[in-house]
Amino acid sequence: FNDWSRDADPMTRATEGGVWELSLPLDRVAMGQCYKYCIQNGGREIFKADPYGFSMQRPPETASLVCNISGYRWRDDGWLKYRKKHFDRAHYLSQPINIYEMHLGSWKQGLSYLEIGDRLIPYLKEVGFTHVEFLPLCEHPLDDSWGYQGLSYFAPTSRFGTPHELMELIDRLHMAGIGVLLDFVPAHFPKDAHGLYMFDGGPCYEYADSRK
Repeated sequence: FNDWSRDADPMTRATEGGVWELSLPLDRVAMGQCYKYCIQNGGREIFKADPYGFSMQRPPETASLVCNISGYRWRDDGWLKYRKKHFDRAHYLSQPINIYEMHLGSWKQGLSYLEIGDRLIPYLKEVGFTHVEFLPLCEHPLDDSWGYQGLSYFAPTSRFGTPHELMELIDRLHMAGIGVLLDFVPAHFPKDAHGLYMFDGGPCYEYADSRK
């Protein structure tokens, strides 16, 4: 929306703790448009994807995408009531839990978020699993990876579809009485230049001692 101009839309410091902010009018920014942060540090310029964005380009492309995750109408009220009754802290021993851990990309290769539910849900119900645990679905750089090298905390990988389509899959699993767990790995940092690694020129999201 600004032709990747480094100076067109400067951010301002919001807090002394290093939080910066910028608001842009909606008539300038459309859904699906690409953006990155240009961070200037010690004479260097670093182009980074948004750690808190909700969508990213499909690798090997590296930009964040403007995305509005509101608007999805959840239909899992029945599951949420059931979960509170049977799986909260007070009742979690009231019935067995059987968790199926899976890597979505290799379980049935080539299926999207929308397509996999047609095969996964009947299988889980037939075998008797109460929950499915997905290996990390945060965006990651390598197709052959299991997803543990996250580039962003909240952007589901675009390999299988859009954020709303992932919501649809989770909603369908809930409506079928299947709980959903998601592996979340905030401590692995691939050294891809656009990712979380050395975000502001130093260890911002990672621990400063690389040995740990």
